[in-house]
Amino acid sequence: MSEEQRYLIPKSALDLIDYYNSSTIRDWAGRATTFQAIAGIADGLAPMLFNSAPQVALFSSRGPDVKDFSFQDADVLKPNILTPGSLIWAAWAPNGTDEARAHQYSASEIMTLTRATPFDYGSGAVNPKAALDPGLVLDATPRGSEHPYDLNIPSITMSQLKGMQTVKRTVTSVAATAETYTIMTRMPPDIALEVAPPALTVLPRASREITATLTARSVTGTYSFGEITMKGDRGHLVRIPVVAMGFK
Repeated sequence: MSEEQRYLIPKSALDLIDYYNSSTIRDWAGRATTFQAIAGIADGLAPMLFNSAPQVALFSSRGPDVKDFSFQDADVLKPNILTPGSLIWAAWAPNGTDEARAHQYSASEIMTLTRATPFDYGSGAVNPKAALDPGLVLDATPRGSEHPYDLNIPSITMSQLKGMQTVKRTVTSVAATAETYTIMTRMPPDIALEVAPPALTVLPRASREITATLTARSVTGTYSFGEITMKGDRGHLVRIPVVAMGFK
């Protein structure tokens, strides 16, 4: 590394690079053969708000997502999920990232917390253990429609719901055995949400389709938030957030 290159790198990063090089034994061709560095954990930090629910960082990007740089609301839910930590690389949309950030806040921010919505946390906090055995998955493939809300993703978002609109989602089993799911809905009264069928059985590696019908009962000028819940008889639970705004 030249002196010019070292000048452009922060000192903390240079210290790490120097320690790596000094701890690495290489062969005649420069290939690393042995790594002799030692790491340790110094004094830890006590967790804030222990045993409390995750809270989204003030600086984390929120929804609604936008179509493009026209900044009109898009019919796709962002963020997708809530993850711990901050300063983590993620995909980028014009309004922010796919992942919201939890556990990053100051004392002043704690005093101004407001009730969160899917525009803050997406589908909810990530659960790595449950992700190993989700029961059902959704393959995010287009359905030959130009409407983003027809994408086969585990959320439904309609920024301008006029009258009644029907969308479909295809779920695929990744479980080893067949499972029967009971389907339930929750939605504020200004938006009617109906799902068919009310229950279904999915065989291993098979797919089934559900149909969701949203109807704008009133125009409030604000988004309504609900969900479709699929509860399996073998313990799997699938949640599909539903976000909609009635529009004239």
